[in-house]
Amino acid sequence: MAKDERAYNVRAAPSIPPAGYTGATWSDGDGMVYAIDALSDSLFKIGPEIGLANFAAPLSLPMGTVGIEMHPDHGVLYACFDPAHLLSIDLVTGEVTDIGDRGQNTTCTSLAAPRVPVPCLDAL
Repeated sequence: MAKDERAYNVRAAPSIPPAGYTGATWSDGDGMVYAIDALSDSLFKIGPEIGLANFAAPLSLPMGTVGIEMHPDHGVLYACFDPAHLLSIDLVTGEVTDIGDRGQNTTCTSLAAPRVPVPCLDAL
């Protein structure tokens, strides 16, 4: 099966990879979950009805650790990786844009977009 035809049943997965290699976030706008698999450097869409994960796009930047969050107002998929740079990811092409250093001296395994205005994100 070609990479772009892959589908995975998340509920039937035999094991969960070590923390930091995958990340997922809910999209209110699309009504689905987006997930990054850092081991294959791939973006997936997961339908909430049956938990089927479909390959969406290859990521243009290798991921190490993963933090991921869909901004609830802008509909932009943000991610972070090691080193802790803030990234945006195109949902169609998988193009990763490095926005800049988050100022952490550790790996980034968690990222959350607050549900209130944030001036540095609102300016993007």
